[in-house]
Amino acid sequence: TLVMVADPDYPAIRLYRSLGFVDTETQLQAERPPARRDS
Repeated sequence: TLVMVADPDYPAIRLYRSLGFVDTETQLQAERPPARRDS
């Protein structure tokens, strides 16, 4: 199994689709900033 992950707003996804890759899943990402330290 080969899994390709590409940003849907980045030009590379057009290349992958032109080579026959299809969208099957959506991947989400979240990031939390580090806790603030009070001095």
